[in-house]
Amino acid sequence: MSAVRLPDGGELTFTKDYALNPNGKPFHGIGVIPDVKIEPTIQGIRARKDEVLEKAIQVLNQKIKIEKN
Repeated sequence: MSAVRLPDGGELTFTKDYALNPNGKPFHGIGVIPDVKIEPTIQGIRARKDEVLEKAIQVLNQKIKIEKN
């Protein structure tokens, strides 16, 4: 990270490195693209459920089970 002081006393920070994924495609500004897309539902929110976390745990447990065999 680099920081630049602004005339009004503020500060601007930015990344000056250029990050690439192992396949050579840019990472910066894109982030990690999920393999499984899940979004909260109205029903889940009303029931105070974290559907995104629940799905993540389910997917990880499936991957763990596969790797053990």
